[in-house]
Amino acid sequence: MLQQIHIPNEEKTDTNQQFGWYTLGDFIAANWFYITAVVVIALIVLMYSKRLKQERLKRQEEARQNANESSTNR
Repeated sequence: MLQQIHIPNEEKTDTNQQFGWYTLGDFIAANWFYITAVVVIALIVLMYSKRLKQERLKRQEEARQNANESSTNR
């Protein structure tokens, strides 16, 4: 069985260090790819939902016009 022979040196931390990151800039620099991927996915979802909303409103307007035309034809 492997046993630890010595105690590891304590890491000297600054008062600004929280949760293993020194600054927000360090966090962004280390995770820029994931942050970019999340932003791109969010933009795609927002654009798609906007497009679906426009199509739904267009169909509702066409349905109203058809209902008005059918009521005037009687």
